[in-house]
Amino acid sequence: MGERRDRRHPGAFAQAYIETSAAQVALIDIVLEAANLAFHAGGSSTVRERAHLDRHWRNARTPASHNPVIFKPRVIGDYVINGTGPVNGYDRGRASAAADN
Repeated sequence: MGERRDRRHPGAFAQAYIETSAAQVALIDIVLEAANLAFHAGGSSTVRERAHLDRHWRNARTPASHNPVIFKPRVIGDYVINGTGPVNGYDRGRASAAADN
């Protein structure tokens, strides 16, 4: 279903990827720093079952690790400066993706 949508609106994937990447770049460090400040302020009580503040850190860390933010500025810059759209890595190397190109 996603492949058909990309064919009808070829720029939709690139636009969505760039916008979500920009949001990640802007927010991940801020959210992680806020969680760190909560740990510093609350000490070990922040990870107690009643507070669950450690979950905020894990919830921010997971997308930062799963979709490494370190690569996002290069992809955004390449798109903005050169017009080079991001590559959908989920299809890379698949026979069906190779046949479509």
